[in-house]
Amino acid sequence: MSRCFNKVILIGIVASEPEFKKSPGGVSLLTFRIMTSESFKTADGRIVDRTDWFSIVTWRNLADVSKKIVRKGARIFVEGVLRSRDVQLRSGEKVQKIEVVAENILLLDGKKNNNKKDVSNYYAVGDDIELPDFLNDLEKI
Repeated sequence: MSRCFNKVILIGIVASEPEFKKSPGGVSLLTFRIMTSESFKTADGRIVDRTDWFSIVTWRNLADVSKKIVRKGARIFVEGVLRSRDVQLRSGEKVQKIEVVAENILLLDGKKNNNKKDVSNYYAVGDDIELPDFLNDLEKI
């Protein structure tokens, strides 16, 4: 058996308002796009900016929690895996789409409130975290 590894870590800006859906079987799905950017110097000394766009997919409990905290313009950390799937366009052409299936999301934006930590700074969201329990635990800090 060959050893393989598929892991993606991104820090970027949410570039589209998240879209939440439920499957006929009741499974939650949240999709959105993020952008990342970097600057680098070319051989002739010019500074060039590069922006990349990524489609993010969250499922089940992570989708339920993420829909409450992920907003367009927010800076987030996404950890997940790359997945490809075949998609048929309206024209009939088949193309391969590559997405990041998120396993964890961390909201990096937030505001300070009366010298108390705002919980929006510290959302580490996983399938095993329920938002009300998480917020109650943070109030105890």
